[in-house]
Amino acid sequence: MSWTGTTPEPEIELLSHGEPLARDRVDVATLFAEHQLGLVRLALLMVGDQATAEDVVQKAFARTHAGRRRLRDPGKALTYVRSAVLNGARSVLRRRAAAAVAAVAVVAFVVVRPAPGSSSRS
Repeated sequence: MSWTGTTPEPEIELLSHGEPLARDRVDVATLFAEHQLGLVRLALLMVGDQATAEDVVQKAFARTHAGRRRLRDPGKALTYVRSAVLNGARSVLRRRAAAAVAAVAVVAFVVVRPAPGSSSRS
């Protein structure tokens, strides 16, 4: 008995070792829809302004989306995103603190430095 028709091949996805099956992967879009507002509020408490908080959350979700296949336990995806938001907010605060220190150093340099051509003796 020969079969002349073709049957559609089942969609087979090759996975590298340790990669979860497709059904176990993180649905970042659903995660975003369900938790974005709460995560923005969390970031807002830390950074103090809405636009920066939204940027922090967006970057956290973008990193999660890019690395979603590497998550070992998709059930912990929200924990991963929340940690990424907190770490992103801390980074913003560190950059702000460093910028403030640099600004103070520049102001101190300008105030203390004598004007060109003036003598230090009066």
